[in-house]
Amino acid sequence: MDLKKFTLTNYNSAREALQLINELAIPNIAIFILNDEKQLIGSLTDGDIRRGLLNGIGIEETVLKFMNSSPKLIVDGENNFLKVKEYKSKGLRFVPILDSNNRIEELLDLERLNSLIPADVVLMAGGEGKRLRPLTENIPKPLLKVGDKPIIEYNIDRLARVGI
Repeated sequence: MDLKKFTLTNYNSAREALQLINELAIPNIAIFILNDEKQLIGSLTDGDIRRGLLNGIGIEETVLKFMNSSPKLIVDGENNFLKVKEYKSKGLRFVPILDSNNRIEELLDLERLNSLIPADVVLMAGGEGKRLRPLTENIPKPLLKVGDKPIIEYNIDRLARVGI
């Protein structure tokens, strides 16, 4: 996922933020505000901008005046299972995963994620494939296609959906 699509700097205006949110066209989307060092300093929704406008803040003011300075986030390397569960229950779509310098490593799409398991995995894909001959004479069993993708890709996709 291209992080640049979901981020603005602290110098951008609320108008520019609304334009980005409109271009993304994803319901209940938050965009993320970065400082000069590319560190996360806040999040911003169209609701944040609407509340700011109702409180008299001008549309050309910087996003700093509208943003939530305590965004929902996940720190890489920590067990964040309960946070993911909480964020999903609140209807959040994207949550940034931060490195130790408060920089966004990736955005977690909670709509596609079933859970976040703090585990590593080794996929074992072996065997001669005798029962699948002649299909396995020239192609290893894990690379045989079922539908439009190899068998092993289904396994990888399933692991990704649970956060591995």
